[in-house]
Amino acid sequence: MDSNSDRLGDFENEGVTLAFKAKGGVRLYISLVASLPQIYLLFIHIGGYFPPLALLASFSLSGKLIHWFPALLKRSVGVAALALLVWYLFVGTWSPDLRLWGTHVVYLFVFLVLITAAYAATLRDNGKLIVNALSIVCWLGIVQAVLVICFRLSPQIEAAFLHSFLARWFVNPNSLSILYTTGGDNVLDVAKSGGLFLNSGPASAYLGLLAIIAFSLSQGYGKKSLALVSVFLWVAVFFTGSKAGILIAIVLPLILLLLLAAFTRNRKLWQYITFGIALLLIVALVALVSAVGGHVTGANTQGFWQRSGATLQTRMIIWQFAVESFIHHPLTGLGFGGWQLAWSQYAPQVGLSPGFPPHNTFLIAATESGFIGLTITLALIISIFWLGVRALRFRDRSISAIGLALLGGYGWVAIEGMGTNYGVLGEIHMIPVIAVLLGCTMALLKVRTEAVYSTHLLRPMVREVDE
Repeated sequence: MDSNSDRLGDFENEGVTLAFKAKGGVRLYISLVASLPQIYLLFIHIGGYFPPLALLASFSLSGKLIHWFPALLKRSVGVAALALLVWYLFVGTWSPDLRLWGTHVVYLFVFLVLITAAYAATLRDNGKLIVNALSIVCWLGIVQAVLVICFRLSPQIEAAFLHSFLARWFVNPNSLSILYTTGGDNVLDVAKSGGLFLNSGPASAYLGLLAIIAFSLSQGYGKKSLALVSVFLWVAVFFTGSKAGILIAIVLPLILLLLLAAFTRNRKLWQYITFGIALLLIVALVALVSAVGGHVTGANTQGFWQRSGATLQTRMIIWQFAVESFIHHPLTGLGFGGWQLAWSQYAPQVGLSPGFPPHNTFLIAATESGFIGLTITLALIISIFWLGVRALRFRDRSISAIGLALLGGYGWVAIEGMGTNYGVLGEIHMIPVIAVLLGCTMALLKVRTEAVYSTHLLRPMVREVDE
């Protein structure tokens, strides 16, 4: 056992060394590719927290934020994210849980770091490094998809994994330690499955994010095999058991195809849309019949819509309390950790778990950081969507593909965030992917816009962007 621990320690030490001493492009690769496995370093203990390799690799790129700080200030996304970070620093002064506050500050800082690192890398090689890294992440997503499917089909395998030492490498050890006591995560429900996630909601959002990215890259960069990856990741969403994720998986792809057809005026896309409508109707019909009728075995006689109604009823109680909390503390909110204290006192009165979060991105922002935090959060979401729309309008297929990935991928995360608990940036697995997409999009827009401007000066009749 000691020899195994020594070998593990040597492996983790080498990983830390690589994360900090490798070239910037390699460190960015590590940050992005390790976003799924995380790789928690069990021999490093900082204030009761085991830092993952993905986080350390991201931190090692902090110099990029200093160097490219002015570039952030030229985009509304950068301004909104910086404003949110500054406001979080103020919120910490009245937050009852400084550890939770520190986690939010750290990951928002990392979000900004990765935006600037991706921005710099894209300016250097026109996005090749980012596209290749995102492709690898999509392929790694197959592992997550397979785990979700296997765990859903056999909860015993999931339980064995969660109890194993191996799980501590890939799932937050602190969350694992309370999973069977006060954790409150829903993967213990046999009707749910999370793979490397402890909650089916974030698991489905992550699969959806990668599915949209894989499809976008297959269309814009000629990576045709990623189209099959996209379909597989999309199918796996239905095995998570997340009701919101399933509904999004049925509706969002069709909306994105319609947007793409409208912006690009590509008639061939209407064939895909027609096929998509037929496929989604079939999937919806099968899901409806299966859900309402229950399993063939009779093990679950409660229909999908009945379970959805029960979930919504619980959420309504939580949301009502969150709104009331915001009304009583509109300027400051409850601070980080304040919700947990307030809700734990109220929950027994309504017969709900004291560990429930607000389950809504806007209500999380309102209760944690008050009206100012809520306003900045809304501005950040709008600016991300607007950036994606701007990129999607370009006729250049490579940049419109990145725009589709950002608009659709973050759209999935944001929509599902209206009923789950990871907040505006998404869950920690999603943060590097979204940040890199933002940085890449910002850089491509800068390069293409400058190229179009130069072309106009020389040949005013030549246009590369749809007005």
